[in-house]
Amino acid sequence: MKDKNIKQQQAGNSSVQIQSDQINQQINNYYTGVTPEQAKLIARQEAENVIALFGEVAKEKADERFAKFEDKLFNKIDEVKASLEPLKKPELRIFLSEICKSAIQTDSIADYDLLSELLVKRLQHDNDREICSALKIAVQIVPEIDDAALLALTMYYCILEIYIESTNFKNILEVLNKLYGKIHYMNYPKNQNWIEHLELLKCIKTINFYSPIKYLDVFSKRYSSFFEVGINSESENFKKARELLLQQKLPSNLLINHEFNEGYYRLDVLREEDIDKQLVLIKSFNCWIILNDSRKKALREIYNMYEKNIQISKKIRNKILDTLSSYPKIKETADWFNNIPIHIGLTSIGRVIANANSRLYEHAIPKHEIDSEKR
Repeated sequence: MKDKNIKQQQAGNSSVQIQSDQINQQINNYYTGVTPEQAKLIARQEAENVIALFGEVAKEKADERFAKFEDKLFNKIDEVKASLEPLKKPELRIFLSEICKSAIQTDSIADYDLLSELLVKRLQHDNDREICSALKIAVQIVPEIDDAALLALTMYYCILEIYIESTNFKNILEVLNKLYGKIHYMNYPKNQNWIEHLELLKCIKTINFYSPIKYLDVFSKRYSSFFEVGINSESENFKKARELLLQQKLPSNLLINHEFNEGYYRLDVLREEDIDKQLVLIKSFNCWIILNDSRKKALREIYNMYEKNIQISKKIRNKILDTLSSYPKIKETADWFNNIPIHIGLTSIGRVIANANSRLYEHAIPKHEIDSEKR
């Protein structure tokens, strides 16, 4: 809770100038491999280059900030066992220089954590230019992001991008409630100033001709099977569904009691598209059953037997809403989300930062989430 920045250096008023012969010598020094001790030396060298730009007046404060950041940085690298080999490359050294520049612009421990996570991502995605491009900008703006805005960005990302791979409704809510509790490390912003702030930093984009997104709409899209009416246990379609399972030698317990519609059954999947896209094997009685095309077709046929009833659908939706509201962190998060007055889209930069920040509070959030935005 569920990503970052790289900087190509060009000459300019705020640039850190590094002589080419200095870079070449450093590459030769580390050609045979980069140890943690050498990596620390590299980081200190880059920091000294940056700090020198600030003169004696600011040097003491800059040194103090970098010392705090350095501890966070190498604890993070040790923790994830990230490869240090990319530090041989000039472009990574320039990126590290940008990290140092951002670190000495802030006193925030949270910013040091985030910058450390971004450097790890840069080491891990050294050959992905799209991710590196987003990381480049993300590192530059970390010191500028307001704490409340960063929380809003991170939670917005978690709501839109993170979902739980489980067909057990109670388990989904328990995991989400716990996740939101971890990410909710400070109060949600009470006003909407964070929207303009994040848009200026190119973390989000507002879309005026779309209606604002509501939490239940996001949830129903992620877990659509729970919102379906299902098949009446007394109907002919129920008999047909069971016969189809029998014909395909699929377990009868793939049809389960509908949690929110008594007397009805539904397939034990999260979404209809999972039948084709995600369910490759089904485990039944300690045996793996291959879902071939014929079996997938049968499951789609059963899904299409679901009743279409607007009134029942409304009742199911209301029951699910009541259940969501019984989990305090989900309710608090949903109430905040529902009060956002405009439709917001996340940019690649926003995803990079939000994913990295969310992983500081919940390591189970997949790192590959930042790879999903291929523009």
